[in-house]
Amino acid sequence: RRLRAWHAYLLLGVFATGAYFLLPSETAQQVLRLLVVVSTPVAFAAGILMHRPKRPLPWYVFALAMLMPVLGSLTYVYYIAVLGIGPPPASVADAFFIATYPCVAAALLMFQSRRLARTIDPIIVAVSVGMLAWVFFMQPYATDQSLPLFQRLVSITYPLMDVVLLAVVMRMLLVRGERPFAYYAMVTGLVSVLIFDA
Repeated sequence: RRLRAWHAYLLLGVFATGAYFLLPSETAQQVLRLLVVVSTPVAFAAGILMHRPKRPLPWYVFALAMLMPVLGSLTYVYYIAVLGIGPPPASVADAFFIATYPCVAAALLMFQSRRLARTIDPIIVAVSVGMLAWVFFMQPYATDQSLPLFQRLVSITYPLMDVVLLAVVMRMLLVRGERPFAYYAMVTGLVSVLIFDA
């Protein structure tokens, strides 16, 4: 039954991805996108209840991370549907989206807390990528005095959180010992997020 549920959710996700590009209006696409985003924390909660892991706290933190984009998307919907305006360049919605990153990083570090991993290599990668991110993505916003301070901070925080997430992913790749299937699925998902953000 568990395997069938996992396969059904994966199949629905693939179907929704294909259907997204076939929908006739942007409104319909946004509704489908919101449904997919809402389904993620629900799937996490269902997985925790079905599998009952020995250490559920990291999974609950991960589910909290998946709830943050839902709250961010609902904030955007509030701006558009209730206030009748487009969301500002930096808003409360960004606070929810940004909160996703530290929650994911915390959950992954909790997963790895009992496993040995080299620490210096992820730091070297994070510092190297962080320098490039600062030069190309963060410094232009930091020095742009025409933007409000909050917008500058939000614009800098997104690439900064990507660098933090990259360091955590690098640490995952260097963990010793046996790796379950979920490990590879999480690494693939996180790398996809980093590529998308870049």
